[in-house]
Amino acid sequence: MVVPTILITVLAFALRARSQGGLSCSIPSNPNSYSSQKLPDPFTFINGTRLSNIEQWACRKEEIKTLLQRYELGPLPPGPSSLVASIPSENRLKIDISYNGKSIALNVSIKLPPGGGDGPFPAIILLGNTTIPQNAGVAHIQLDAEDLAKTENRGRGRFYDLYGTGIETGALLAWVWGVSRLIDALETIPAQVTHIDATRIGIAGCGRYGKATLIAGGFEERLKLSIPQDAGTGGTGCWRIVGELKKNGTKAEDAAGVISGSQWFTQQFSRYTGNVNQLPYDHHMLAGLISPRGLFITENSGLDWLGPISTYGCSIAGRLIFQTLGTTPSFGFSQTSHGDQKCGVQDAEQPYLDSFISKFLLGKQGDNAVIFRTDRQYGFDLNRWVDWKFPDFFSQPSK
Repeated sequence: MVVPTILITVLAFALRARSQGGLSCSIPSNPNSYSSQKLPDPFTFINGTRLSNIEQWACRKEEIKTLLQRYELGPLPPGPSSLVASIPSENRLKIDISYNGKSIALNVSIKLPPGGGDGPFPAIILLGNTTIPQNAGVAHIQLDAEDLAKTENRGRGRFYDLYGTGIETGALLAWVWGVSRLIDALETIPAQVTHIDATRIGIAGCGRYGKATLIAGGFEERLKLSIPQDAGTGGTGCWRIVGELKKNGTKAEDAAGVISGSQWFTQQFSRYTGNVNQLPYDHHMLAGLISPRGLFITENSGLDWLGPISTYGCSIAGRLIFQTLGTTPSFGFSQTSHGDQKCGVQDAEQPYLDSFISKFLLGKQGDNAVIFRTDRQYGFDLNRWVDWKFPDFFSQPSK
């Protein structure tokens, strides 16, 4: 199959405007000092102003993204000055990207669904070495995260070749940037060529790539479904909850442990790992950014260092945001012990995962029942962590 190279020039400011939905939001450049032992209120701006109408949630989302970049992830850089997408061979996608006189190339593999057909098919982007069972009618697209940004060597990888080693962006957000460029590329080539429907894209990742999967779901609104697996601390777990677990003697990895020796976060984050109560957000708010799109979380309750109580409690708090926004069925959580095995989808979890893929990627109604399950008995006290008063213009969920 010979396909002509298709060129698109993308202006940086245009990409930025799209990511913010064309909003004009006032976000303070230097937020006031903050400290709270409880999970911060998703529905109160950093200046203390409560949301007064539903339209303000869009600006609050942009503020949460800004806070995550400022404290934890580093800056999300502007989009490239040019992006050229081509198919050099069957089931291969090449993305040539230029910015400020520098250029890089990303190579992506596409695995079409078994059984043939021309599609166009929905697809799940697989970050890193992540594998999940391939559903009928759904393509898999493999993105080499380590080629973009090395885990163990800060400033190494194609992302840093393009933006320079001095950029404060950590590997997690660099990978998310790469996901956005992949979707840009899919949007430039006709679906009859790629056999991929660029309007129905999901993402999955496990461990460090599970952390990036959750972040991608929050930052890239073209993703219809996010499937973080065993993301643990720094992903689906909340910094505050896991910090308390660590103080109480559990083996859970806390903020200081996660940042030690890794390049996932901005170096500035080390200022806060000793006192995460200073963070004016927590990861329940990162999960909340994904509503009303699909979020299906799988966690391993058998690995203490993943902080299973933290991922469970943080997911309860994140689901409250979905409930308040009236999108509870879009949030799924399944926590099952599977020993030292990571990244696998257990047989008992597969039907739940299938239902989310069916609904958000295949466009079928399926089972809309709320999925929230764990095989542990934690006795988790939500009131210890949540004291929000829900805005009057939202529905009032029960805890």
